[in-house]
Amino acid sequence: MGMYGEVEIIATYETTEQAEKGFDNLQENVIKFIKKENPDQPFHFDLTHCDLEGTDIIIKICSDRVQNAEWQSEKLFEFMKGTEGLYEFSAEVMTPENIIFWNKDDE
Repeated sequence: MGMYGEVEIIATYETTEQAEKGFDNLQENVIKFIKKENPDQPFHFDLTHCDLEGTDIIIKICSDRVQNAEWQSEKLFEFMKGTEGLYEFSAEVMTPENIIFWNKDDE
């Protein structure tokens, strides 16, 4: 059993058209990329959340094992790095150690 992890990603493109092209079928395209890279290796890849805002693609990847979330983020970066117009890519990994959660009902 591992430790839960989330990765919040912002991929910025030079133009909105390039961002839209990168956003279209992103999960399916990354899965094809991974399969082509390692055809005989089993894997799991899932974008928990993916949204387009202008030139930014906002992505969240969550996993019960932080290592899996990190691996998925690395594969996403490898794929996106080869797409036209990618200007910037940032991925912030969060684990329960550095997440603050509060609920009024807990008091």
